[in-house]
Amino acid sequence: CFLRLAEANDRDGRTFRAATEKCFLWAVVVHPYQPKALHNSALLHHLVLRDFSRARRLYRRALVLDPESPEIYRNFQEFESNVGTLT
Repeated sequence: CFLRLAEANDRDGRTFRAATEKCFLWAVVVHPYQPKALHNSALLHHLVLRDFSRARRLYRRALVLDPESPEIYRNFQEFESNVGTLT
């Protein structure tokens, strides 16, 4: 995953974290009703930043807007299976 490679090249993680948060946050700000933007941001918070409460909110918003998306549903189910009990 390109995010993992970028993270590995930024030893203290500050640049990587700032860039990814701003990029994905901007997509949600510009397209607050776009399921793909919400889903991508949920994946970032889930898999990279490990901000599970925010990831859950973003997954749920994406599913409300696109309840038929197999990708969003599958990733949210994986999230709930793996970290649902941690939050």
